[in-house]
Amino acid sequence: MTLLRDAVLHGQKWGWSQADYKVYAQFTKDTLSTYLAYYDKVLKNRYDALAKNQPPNGQHKTEIYQYWWPYNNQSVIGFDDYRVLVRYLDPFEHPNATLPFELPFQDVYSMAFGTADDWDVTANSWAGWVTTPWSNPLRGPREIYIEYFDSGPRVLQVRHDAGTGPVMWSDPNRRKDEYGIITKPQSGVEKKTFQLGSLFHNYNIKGAIVRRGSIPLGVTLIMRDNSQVFLWDKKWISGGIHIQVIYEGRMLTTFNMWTLSRFYNSSLGCIIFGFSRDPSDIPLIPLRVLYAASINELSPELKKRITVTPDMKEERKEFWRHIRSYGNA
Repeated sequence: MTLLRDAVLHGQKWGWSQADYKVYAQFTKDTLSTYLAYYDKVLKNRYDALAKNQPPNGQHKTEIYQYWWPYNNQSVIGFDDYRVLVRYLDPFEHPNATLPFELPFQDVYSMAFGTADDWDVTANSWAGWVTTPWSNPLRGPREIYIEYFDSGPRVLQVRHDAGTGPVMWSDPNRRKDEYGIITKPQSGVEKKTFQLGSLFHNYNIKGAIVRRGSIPLGVTLIMRDNSQVFLWDKKWISGGIHIQVIYEGRMLTTFNMWTLSRFYNSSLGCIIFGFSRDPSDIPLIPLRVLYAASINELSPELKKRITVTPDMKEERKEFWRHIRSYGNA
C-alpha cells in the first residue's frame, strides 16, 4: 500500500504517461476496496459464528464479557489497527501526511479480573454486565487515590489533568477527568494517593501485574521506565495467579472497575484494564517495514527511533530489487 500510495501521489511527477497513471490510480482504488471489504467479511463471519453460542448473563456478571474478550481483542489488534493504517494510506482521501496522534486507533482491553456477584442498583444503571465504559484519554492518569479496608480498595479514584481524561461510552462529548468504581460508594480507613504522571510522556503506565482470584487480590503497576508502583495486595488471602498484563505498542490508560465484594469485606470486585495506542511508540516490525519500503530517506523523527542494522539494509536492497524486477520483466 505504501508503494501504491507513492505511485498515485508522485507518478505524474516521475514522468508517467496519463494512461499509465490512470491504470495505477484505479488499481490502488480497487486494492483499497478489496482489503477493507475482506477485513469486514472476516470479522462478520467470526462474529456471526460466536453470536450463536453467547452464554447467558450469569451470577458473576463477567460471563458475556469474557466470552467476547478474545474476539474483541483480535478484532482490534489483528484487524482494526491494520484497517486504520490502510484507510489513512488512501492517497485520495488522505493525500497529506497524518500525524501519529491523529490516527483513530481503538483501545484494547484486558480480560475481566475478578467477579461482580454483588451487582447493585448503581452498576445496573450503567450496564447489564461488566464492560468497558472508558476509552481514549488524551493523557494517562495523573494520580490514583485509594481508600483501603482490610488491605483492599473500597474507593479507587482515577484522576487526569483537566480536559485529558477518557471518553465515556465512546462519546467524545463526554470526557471525564475523574472516575471510580461503578457501585454504591462506601468509604475505607487507610488513604493513599499515588502520583503517576510524567512531564515528558502523555502515557506513563506500561501495564500491570495482577494477582487474580475471585476478586483482583493484588495489583502492581508497571511504569514506562519498568519501575513498579504497588497499589494493593490482600496478603492474608493465599493463592491466586499472578498475571502480567501488557500490550506492545499500547499503554495502560483506563481502569474499568465494577462493584464491591461483600464476601471480601467490600473490596473491589472486578477490574478491566484499558490500553491506548501510544503514538510515540512504534514497534520494531513496523519500523523495519517503513525502512525497507521507504522511497525517500527516513524522516529525522524515525531516524532517532531506529538503528539500521546490516540485515535491515539487505532487506531494503532485496525489497527494491524485487520491485524493479517487475519493470524488467
